[in-house]
Amino acid sequence: MMGLGAAVASGMLSGGLHALALRASWGWLVAWVALVPILVALARTTPRRAMGAAMAYAATLGLAEIAPWLVPALRRYFSLDPGVALALGLVGLALVSLAHGAVLGAVVALRLRARGRLGVVWCAACWSAWEALRPFVPPFFPACVLGTSQAAVPSVLQIASVTGVAGVTALVVAVNAALAELIAAPASRRRTVTVAGTIAVVAIVVVWGAGRIARAPLVPADAPTVVLVDGGATQAGDSTLDRYVAATPRGGDAPTLVVWPESAIPDDLAFDRAAWLRLSAFVDELGTTLATGAVGSAVRSDGGIIRFNSVHVIRPRHGMLSYHKRLPVPLAESWPAALGAPPPSLDPVAAGRELVVFDVGTTRFGSLICFEIADAPSARALAARGARFIVNVTNDVWFAGGRAPHEVWVIVRAVESGRPVVRAPNLGTAAIVDPFGRAVTSARATGGPAVLAGAIPDPVDTVYVRTGEVFLPLCLVVVGAGLLPRRRRVIPPGSMAG
Repeated sequence: MMGLGAAVASGMLSGGLHALALRASWGWLVAWVALVPILVALARTTPRRAMGAAMAYAATLGLAEIAPWLVPALRRYFSLDPGVALALGLVGLALVSLAHGAVLGAVVALRLRARGRLGVVWCAACWSAWEALRPFVPPFFPACVLGTSQAAVPSVLQIASVTGVAGVTALVVAVNAALAELIAAPASRRRTVTVAGTIAVVAIVVVWGAGRIARAPLVPADAPTVVLVDGGATQAGDSTLDRYVAATPRGGDAPTLVVWPESAIPDDLAFDRAAWLRLSAFVDELGTTLATGAVGSAVRSDGGIIRFNSVHVIRPRHGMLSYHKRLPVPLAESWPAALGAPPPSLDPVAAGRELVVFDVGTTRFGSLICFEIADAPSARALAARGARFIVNVTNDVWFAGGRAPHEVWVIVRAVESGRPVVRAPNLGTAAIVDPFGRAVTSARATGGPAVLAGAIPDPVDTVYVRTGEVFLPLCLVVVGAGLLPRRRRVIPPGSMAG
């Protein structure tokens, strides 16, 4: 029986390996063994000590994976002293991660009390459900999802087109659980069969995924084209209309769409007539449709003004249509009234109400702003409503030149929805990703304005869009059923021969 100290150490080791799987270029390989230490510990410890192992795992994972980008973002976004940003980030992350770990530990403890063991299928369902339910509570963002470790392995990631990313997590966790069973208990035929069966399922998924990619259609000659413009702003206040007008190339064959990133225009085009006249004249001269991040607004019934984080789409001589961000980032864009007045550096925005699909000539696209790309239902809904591709505008300046945490979701959402995703950042990685999660073209800003141009592949239909979220409810059923005590067979007296 493993003691509390060893169980906690095993949880910390798995938390560190899980974080490494998400951050290292070769992390996709680490992911297949990252959970083995904690799963072995859970098989050899008591239900009460399992809680400590799970909390240590979740806390280590949260601090190792989220803190490296959250602390710099807090400092830059709220203009905080570095020490204050570090303290707030680490304390907040620790508390939230410990709470998440306590939930996982409680469910694992109930399973151990009911059945005495975890099981490969139950572990796969449990981790998938746990990851999917975390965004319903602070910090309301699907961070540390093990399935995203496979973004660099398209053949594995294709299962997301059927199950969503939860199926990728389930596959990876199942391998970890099978290996842990083999290590935690003496070898037996049943455990050997379990490991072999799990590996066989992975092999089938990989072969199927590779075949799906091999059948990918070529980019047609008449495919829509896009030009992504990064104005090269290194501070939040650097974005101006003049900067993006100057950075946008003119002449040559006009693309289907030009995209400027989130917050490219600080002006409210609905009220700033001079800015609107300047921009509309520029679009008329450009001769192509422009999609740009900007301030949006509307008039309330009481005459007040509501502000939005918006994407405006301006067609030459056709006026402007807008999409208002529906999922503002808590504390960064929206501020709970219970916390009093927001900080001076924060100008809260309201949440939009509707997804919008824009028509541009013969093609259609929808837009998701910044962290909205991490929301699977939004991408799935755009695909169901006829969007041919998705435009994700974002401002990565807050991450101090590092990799934005929502960048990986562009790949995942493309596979799930079957829609190419165009990522248009400020000070980040611009990319066009095909429906199979592969970058058609990409470039990272190195300072100063940058332009990326390319053709957008055709979309493909996916089971995930047609059926919606089916796999996750099945995971919840498996987890719930696995918490019911096993029925013991009662043999009536005298039924056995003496």
